[in-house]
Amino acid sequence: MENSPKQRPLIGIVINEPDMDFYSKALYHIQKELFAHNADAAIFNTLLTQTDQTDVENSVFSLIEPDLLDGMLVFGYTINNEKAAAEIRRIIDHSNIPAVYIESEAEGHDSVMFDNDECADKIVRHLTEWHHVSDVCFVSGPKDSVFHERVLQSFRKAFVEQGVDLTEDRIFYGPDWAGDYSVIADDIISRGIPEAIVCCSDFTAAGLVGALSEKGIEIPEEVIVTGYSMNEPFSAEYMNITSIERRPETMAVEAVRKLFARITGEECVPTEKKPCCVFRKGVTCGCEKINYVELSRSAMDNMVSNRRTGFDSYYNDMSETLINADSFGEYLWRIDWFTKYLGDFEGFWLCINDGILHVPGDKLTDFSETVSIAYSRQNGNGAVPGGAAFNRHELLPAIFKERDKPSAFIFNCLHFRHVNYGYTVLSYGDSGAFFDKHYVMWLRYAAIAMEKQRRNILYNDSVADDQIRDPLTGLLNVKGYKKVMTQRCGSFDRPDKLMRIISVDVENLRGINSAYGYSEGDRVLQRLAMILNNSAGEDDICVRVSGDEFFICGLLDADMPVDDVPVDLERNLEAFNTVSTMDFGVHFYTSRVTAPVTSAEILDSLPYEANYQRTMAKDNHNKKRMNIADGKGRQPVEGYDEEERKLVAKILNDDLLTYHFQPIVSAKTGEIVAYEALMRYEGGVKISPITILNHAAAMGRLDDVERHTMYNLFRFMHEHKKEMSDKQLYINSIPSCTLPEKDFEELCTTYSDIVSKIVIEFTEETEASREQLEIVLERRRRYGFGIAIDDYGTGYSNISKLLTFMPNCIKIDRSLIMNIHEDKRRQHFVKNIIDYARDNHFKVLAEGVEKIEELRMLTGMGIDLIQGYFTARPAPEPIKSIRPDIKEQIRECNRVNENFRAKKTYFASAEDELSLTSLDFDDYTEVFVSEGDCVLKGTEGYSSRLGIKIKDGLDCRLKLDNVNLSGENNEACIVVGKGSKLTLEIAGTVELSGPINVPAGAWIDVVGGGTLIMRSGTTQSYGIGSDPLSEFGVIGVHLGGKLDITIDGEYCIGLGGGLASANSRIDLGSANVNIRLAGKHLLCIGSIESDVPVTVENSELMMSTHCVTGIGIGSTKGRLTAVIKNSEVTYDASGDNISCINSTGGQHSLAKLRDTNMVIRMRGKHLMGVGSAQGILSVDAENCSFDIYGEGSHAIGIGGLSSEARVNLKKCAGEIRFASSNGTVISGAEGMVTLEDCNIQTALNI
Repeated sequence: MENSPKQRPLIGIVINEPDMDFYSKALYHIQKELFAHNADAAIFNTLLTQTDQTDVENSVFSLIEPDLLDGMLVFGYTINNEKAAAEIRRIIDHSNIPAVYIESEAEGHDSVMFDNDECADKIVRHLTEWHHVSDVCFVSGPKDSVFHERVLQSFRKAFVEQGVDLTEDRIFYGPDWAGDYSVIADDIISRGIPEAIVCCSDFTAAGLVGALSEKGIEIPEEVIVTGYSMNEPFSAEYMNITSIERRPETMAVEAVRKLFARITGEECVPTEKKPCCVFRKGVTCGCEKINYVELSRSAMDNMVSNRRTGFDSYYNDMSETLINADSFGEYLWRIDWFTKYLGDFEGFWLCINDGILHVPGDKLTDFSETVSIAYSRQNGNGAVPGGAAFNRHELLPAIFKERDKPSAFIFNCLHFRHVNYGYTVLSYGDSGAFFDKHYVMWLRYAAIAMEKQRRNILYNDSVADDQIRDPLTGLLNVKGYKKVMTQRCGSFDRPDKLMRIISVDVENLRGINSAYGYSEGDRVLQRLAMILNNSAGEDDICVRVSGDEFFICGLLDADMPVDDVPVDLERNLEAFNTVSTMDFGVHFYTSRVTAPVTSAEILDSLPYEANYQRTMAKDNHNKKRMNIADGKGRQPVEGYDEEERKLVAKILNDDLLTYHFQPIVSAKTGEIVAYEALMRYEGGVKISPITILNHAAAMGRLDDVERHTMYNLFRFMHEHKKEMSDKQLYINSIPSCTLPEKDFEELCTTYSDIVSKIVIEFTEETEASREQLEIVLERRRRYGFGIAIDDYGTGYSNISKLLTFMPNCIKIDRSLIMNIHEDKRRQHFVKNIIDYARDNHFKVLAEGVEKIEELRMLTGMGIDLIQGYFTARPAPEPIKSIRPDIKEQIRECNRVNENFRAKKTYFASAEDELSLTSLDFDDYTEVFVSEGDCVLKGTEGYSSRLGIKIKDGLDCRLKLDNVNLSGENNEACIVVGKGSKLTLEIAGTVELSGPINVPAGAWIDVVGGGTLIMRSGTTQSYGIGSDPLSEFGVIGVHLGGKLDITIDGEYCIGLGGGLASANSRIDLGSANVNIRLAGKHLLCIGSIESDVPVTVENSELMMSTHCVTGIGIGSTKGRLTAVIKNSEVTYDASGDNISCINSTGGQHSLAKLRDTNMVIRMRGKHLMGVGSAQGILSVDAENCSFDIYGEGSHAIGIGGLSSEARVNLKKCAGEIRFASSNGTVISGAEGMVTLEDCNIQTALNI
């Protein structure tokens, strides 16, 4: 097995149910210690599943490859399945890999145990020293549990040290899991209620408290109850049980250091002992009161917040959304959407078993040798498919790729019941993070939906398998023929019977299709089917093989082979042509062959023999016709080698074609970027490719050449995609013989993983109809393969050819390349081809390069690719690289950047009307508006990377009409020059995938009746204004249409910027403004650092922030002056610190509201409607309506905490409601709040 060299050690970790709180923390510290040793981690884990599915869940451990690992950490206690535990031990013992067991012991290996003594001592000391307890009982878990026995012994030791005797009759054993604890409660009561009951876990303590309370025992008045291992299995901080929270850091660090001591042979570095636990006093011992804050917050989270936004939400539609996917590809892209529930991860890979979706059965538990990355998401980018197939013993190729930091990779089996689809790999990089308890259901939802896809695919497969009739004609297909004749022939031991086949081929069906269209050709085939049915014998069957090929098959008596079918067939065809109303007659060629029914092989051999005989008859007929047309009717027909033709027939019948591969090389680097597949026959008789093609054409079997070529090479690319990597494969095609649509669709679907790496070549003088070419181009659009024009320059070489194909590559013929360094005319012609190709964004390949002088001339012209004997000859297997000395010569010769595209500026003058498509066609990269007004028109559905700049100091008007600008690397789509005044008119729908930059001193007013849609997504993003670190100028928005801004990034600003200059302001007066931001620190309208005046008048403004810190209108450090009149303002937000109108700086700010409706919805920790909790912001509102609702730990509706801020509300109405442990509806210092003629309803925690 070949692998890339490892950058760093790889440590395997084995664990069951790592989402449990204690083990999740342990894994965090283990990862951090491994990263400190510059080691990667591969974590093989299993999740909670049904008992009957443990085998398939545990199959993830079969992925462990000791040859790839430098050591292993095993959480032995968690592996409850004996078979799995034994397999893990076998892997370790047979490979002699260094291993350390955690919380369990294994002979011959180091182990690390958690220190229960310290934990037990803290609980016992609290009971004896604070509560003076002397009579106790202990409730343990299952009696045969090693873990629970160790905990019990620690408590016995601690009680002995405190002089308390824990006798055997005071020890009780329970399930330590969900169950009925009333029996244990009765047993304790019957033996006399002790002063305290110590439980082995909080789970047991909770169950026992409930059972005792039901029996009238008061806790803690009558008996104290304590727990153990708080927050296990999952966090539950609102449980006020006196308990211990275990801390696994010391154990985790010690395990890693012991392992590396074993790996390196060095002495183990002592681990600094840190506290193994934290004692938590609770209600059940009487030291604490019920924590209503935590209980209420938990209840609120369960009832409201999580239900709306989290994985537990009632509105989480992941399962039904995945199940509802129409195709496997769509399912994978929907998976991409729901990775949002996996937290802040760096990589996710879905690796599926080879062909699993097509394998029937309900018990498929093993992994295949080859797995495919069906989907991946890395660094925020999803991909379908997510990567090449690989041998599953390599675990995951990404582990061994170069990285600048160590990482952990988490492996899980993905299965639906007993069907193993493969495995998932999740990586949180070097953060030490781990998935939470929701991952179990996340994977289950994914598996259920994949099973739906599998069953749908299996159903389609079965339908295809059962399809025995041709859908166009209703005749049997070849599959149906074999099925029926197999039944009729029985054991094929019937020498008294002959199988007879009459092969039929429609004459010139291609000409009919070309002249009258494919629909007319289909009607001809349907009528021919009727003729065949009417002519066939009573027990005969009629079969459509493909295209225009049919046959009639039946059984005859060997001693009396009477057959009237050929005569009936000729008679019925003549009758049809006599009465037909078509503009043409239908004719066909036939042949008849027979064979005794003595072997099942005749089902394959007899149709081929009939086809061959019919083709010979057709060929002889055509040659005679050509001779007569040439006036040679009385001369003998020119002969051909019949044995050679039979050989070609056999080659095509048995698919004996082979291929050699010649590399296509980058003219810049000398690296191989592709291969051209060249047809060969490597049997005992030498026969050239051109001879094969000539015979195939004569026999009417070019279709077979095309079919074999496509299927063979698509399959080759699929089987060798690891070796081919990102290289393309060029395949020569005959467009006049393209595969039927159904076959081509099947081909591209079967090999969908490599279609994008296929380039299909056509010669410039391809003899194909316009319809045939349109079919090829439509297929290119649908499936994504490339197109190359071969032998360019040998034919008409007209531009219309190139515009028709719009190829990915054109190949200049050897006749133009040979000695090009000596021929000025050839140089001029080739240079024109290269320049035209570069302007139209396709590559140029020089064929037949054999001399260094030719190479030097071509690279100087800017050629993209080269192919020829100079680099390498064709070979039976693709070579991995060309010779180093040749590669070095290419690099020395190269003078032109392969992908160079010079910056090109169009200078727009007064009253210019520009076409976006025309500018792109002429390769302009930006428009510079230097004077007057101009108009830029786009086309619906067309996007351009063009940028627009306004000259400094210019006062102008720019109209954008249905323009879509995608921007370069999210840079500004429009840059307003310093000191400029730009009136930006929006007409139709304008889409910008980048911001509008308005620097300090610049001025913009967005007007018009259209819709402006802005999208951006970088670390520091903004809509109109400047980035968070720069100054902005004057921003006005007075659209009669709609402004829609959506931004996603760490620091985001909708309208405004980081800093404001002395004259900066924001003036909003638009009918419909929608600003949606998502990220960490967000500001919809305003300035981060500086003072800013904001006016909103006669507007409908909707703002949304989902973040850590978010403000609708305001400033974080500067003074805000916000005036909002006659407007509708809606704010919807969630996050840690969110506010609709706020200024958190130290300067006195003002929010002045008149005749405005405010609708505010907030969910988070610290909420502010209109006002400021940290800064000074006065609120002056008159004739306004407030509808404010929030859920959070701290909330203020209107006002703030400053003694200087004033709240003045006059003639205001509405409702302000909060669900909060610390909420204030209207807040202000004494004497600073005035309400005049107001009707505002308020509610807290109702």
